[in-house]
Amino acid sequence: MSRTMQAAARSPRAPEVTVHLFVAADGPGGAADRDYLAGVWQACGSLLGMTEAIPGLGHPIDLPAGSWDPRRTEVLAARRRGGAGVRQAVLRREQDTWCLSLVLAPEPGEALAWADLDALCTAVLGTPTPGVLGAVRLYTAYRAAPSPAPRLPAHTELRRSVPADPTAPASWPEHGAPIEAGIAVWDVSAAGDDATERRLLITCPVGHAEEPNAVSWIGAGPDLPLSPIARYLLHSAKVRYQLRVWRTGREALLALRDAADAAVADLLAATRLVASARRAADIAAATATARTVDALQMRELGLIDGLTRLREMRRTVEIASTNMTGAGFGSDGTGGLFAEDHALTQWFLNQLDDDALYVDNALQRAERIGTLADQLVERGQRRRQESVNLGLTGVVGAIVMALSAIQAFQYTVDVPQAAKPALIALLGSFALLSSMIVANVVTSRRRWTVATSHVAVGVVGASLAWLLAVVAAGRHAGPDINALCAGAGMLAGLALSLRTPRRRRRRAPDRG
Repeated sequence: MSRTMQAAARSPRAPEVTVHLFVAADGPGGAADRDYLAGVWQACGSLLGMTEAIPGLGHPIDLPAGSWDPRRTEVLAARRRGGAGVRQAVLRREQDTWCLSLVLAPEPGEALAWADLDALCTAVLGTPTPGVLGAVRLYTAYRAAPSPAPRLPAHTELRRSVPADPTAPASWPEHGAPIEAGIAVWDVSAAGDDATERRLLITCPVGHAEEPNAVSWIGAGPDLPLSPIARYLLHSAKVRYQLRVWRTGREALLALRDAADAAVADLLAATRLVASARRAADIAAATATARTVDALQMRELGLIDGLTRLREMRRTVEIASTNMTGAGFGSDGTGGLFAEDHALTQWFLNQLDDDALYVDNALQRAERIGTLADQLVERGQRRRQESVNLGLTGVVGAIVMALSAIQAFQYTVDVPQAAKPALIALLGSFALLSSMIVANVVTSRRRWTVATSHVAVGVVGASLAWLLAVVAAGRHAGPDINALCAGAGMLAGLALSLRTPRRRRRRAPDRG
């Protein structure tokens, strides 16, 4: 028999427990979420004895091979336990969510209370994975008398027997909400608004136990649709899941925004030094500014990622809110959990709007100021490079003009044969030093250019000392003397090159 047919054969006064488990089909857990869901489904058979198919519906007991196919809406599997009472489970796909629903409705003669049924549900559900949007336990009581008004305390007997969360607010009996005529619901969940699991107490008139569309279970028909309140709770679970994700990542996003603002402040303070970078201190400032721009651009990547995710989350919550309103619960202004859910959703939407605005502003500041600072650094480097190029062009032009004049007038420079190697070495080392000076300006004195410049100065000193030794000693200068003089010249050149930056730093004026 189906759930509806079995309802007529059992006493409606026995307590029931219904569980709706919502798992994201495209959640972060992937295979782990699917394995968890499959494990819960198997536990319905091994722990709850649901080993039979539901007659007349044609749904399989075991999950078909295509259960994890892309989005669709259909029942994947259904199972039940035969005998007295109602014990059934249905696994279905609702677009981007897997929904596993199970009901435990024993006969009164089985002497099973809510606490017993709740312990079975706990064993079946196990430990949820990150992709679980939420789980809702609904404790349904059928009463001969009408349910109390939503804003009046729940019946004393229900207070004692319902498995409310130990941390549920003590005032929960005072905050019920109507579902429809004669039916009321109370939230007995843990305090807080982002818990994965919710617990609800529902009281119904006796006649509702035999109606085709159960209040907390699923609807009639071969497609076994979710009941209206179950569908509402699905979208509410999506909102709370997004709330947990937002709270988990919000601190890191705000820290990234603060870091970007700090880098922007550093750039604003450094631009006045970069704009007139002509001395060594200014060149160092330009180098530091360029590195700050690079670090800022790296933070922009994180801001872009965070902003787009905030907007996606905002749209997801907005869709869920629309679906919650469309379910018809809480839209009439009644209090209780529905009003609290709608208020929480609206607060969350406002928070997402605020965060998106602040992150967007930080991103725009970083992009625009970073771009302008990068342009200032580039222009400063270009000016320095042009100045050096102009000087080198003058030197090279003078040398070329002198050589051209020598060739034009057929003037022969009488250079001793022994001095020619030293003179060639001096000219080559001077060319190396010139190129390293340009490289230092272009690259803002990177380590390899600075080191090569020191070596070039040393080589110039060695070549010059070698040349002077040859000129002074003439033909009497032997290899040993030349090597000794070249070594001394190398050391002198290195010492001079290493000492010059320190003197410049000491003489540089304070621009702070």
